[in-house]
Amino acid sequence: MKQEAKISVIVPVYGVERYISDCIRSLCDQTWKNLEILLIDDGSKDGSGKICDEWAKKDSRIRVFHVENGGQSRARNIGMKEASGDYIGFVDGDDAAAPKMYEHLYGLMQKYDAQIAECNFEGRKSPEPDQMQEQAVVTMSGKGKKVGVIKLRLFLRCLEKLRYGNNWIIIRTAVFPRPLCGQNYLRHR
Repeated sequence: MKQEAKISVIVPVYGVERYISDCIRSLCDQTWKNLEILLIDDGSKDGSGKICDEWAKKDSRIRVFHVENGGQSRARNIGMKEASGDYIGFVDGDDAAAPKMYEHLYGLMQKYDAQIAECNFEGRKSPEPDQMQEQAVVTMSGKGKKVGVIKLRLFLRCLEKLRYGNNWIIIRTAVFPRPLCGQNYLRHR
């Protein structure tokens, strides 16, 4: 698959020393290579920030930001502000992405002319990291495709509910177009 689009993956990092290397490795090993990996160290007191810095020395796609603790939402917002990709994805620091996750999600977006694609999520009990799967659950489009596709307007209405506390979508299992993030629909509180 031609890899023109750049995907920025934002990872809030706080107190995940035990998991963060697995998380970063899963992103570096993605089959979709045109990634920007933004690690937002949210004032971790453990060795998470140092581990992020070590990974950044190994892979030029990684950028690390060390900020005062302000919570996961603030860390994601900082990542969205710093992202340069065409699309944005989120991964928690204690999660790991399946190797073809972003290739698969982008492929679905192209196949269905969709703006957003979401995948399955499989939670695991500690000490194993959670795993994002490659299978598609939802794709959404502004062109009204029928098969597995929801119009963007419907998604935006659902996002309004999400902004007011209704958990409709797991943010860390989806890829969003960057302009949608700039319209404050994905700002975290």
